[in-house]
Amino acid sequence: MPDTFDMENTPDIFPDIFIDYQKIMMTSVFANPVVIYEKSRRIGITWAVAALAVLVAGMGKSAGGMDVFYMGYNLEMAREFIVYCAFGRSVLIRQYRELRKVFLSMIRTQKNR
Repeated sequence: MPDTFDMENTPDIFPDIFIDYQKIMMTSVFANPVVIYEKSRRIGITWAVAALAVLVAGMGKSAGGMDVFYMGYNLEMAREFIVYCAFGRSVLIRQYRELRKVFLSMIRTQKNR
C-alpha cells in the first residue's frame, strides 16, 4: 500500500463495523492491482479480507465482480478463511437489509409530501 494513501480522501463505502485500517486496506484493493499487507496476529485483517472477498465474488461482472481465490500455507488457514467468508456474508446481508429499509422509508417520505 502506498505511503500516500489517505483515509481522509477515500470515500467511506464500507459499513461502520470495520475499523479505519480495515477500511483503508479494503479500499486499497479497488485502487491498486496488487495489495501487500504486513499484518500481525488477530488484528482483523483476515476477517475484513473475507468480507471483501464475499462482496467482490457476489458482484456482477459489469460492476467489477470476479472469482476470488484464497492461498494459505495450510488447510486449517483455508478452513478458517471460509468460516470468515460465511460470517462476512451474513454481516453484509444485514447491512443490505438496513440500507434497504432506509431507502424504502425515504421513498415513502417523498411520496407523502
